[in-house]
Amino acid sequence: LSCIDLSKGMSKIAKEFAKKIKQRNVEIIVASAIKLPIKSNSQDIVLARRTGLSNDKKWIKVLKEANRIIKKGNNSSFIFTVDKSFNKSPKEVKSDLKKANFNLLTIRDFNRGSENAVSMVVAKPIFN
Repeated sequence: LSCIDLSKGMSKIAKEFAKKIKQRNVEIIVASAIKLPIKSNSQDIVLARRTGLSNDKKWIKVLKEANRIIKKGNNSSFIFTVDKSFNKSPKEVKSDLKKANFNLLTIRDFNRGSENAVSMVVAKPIFN
């Protein structure tokens, strides 16, 4: 299990938390989401939590990198959550995912009407 964050501070907190709960099979890595130090086709699930990158010009590169590391199989899933205020329209989300060889499965909204509203997007890698 790998946990990756761009922030050294958040990675330090994650390491402390993993140690506190005696979680030994997690690797905490500081890295960019555009160039992940993870082997291609090696992950069953790629989860990007509360990302604000979906409106960033680098977003397609992030999606392509997620597609590079995810296993190409029926059991693989790419899941990301984003604050609802940052999320694009479903049509734009689907288009972005398609550019990175993912098929959109669903978009679910949580805490509707609150300032903490979040969208969860689930996609599958396209494979032959």
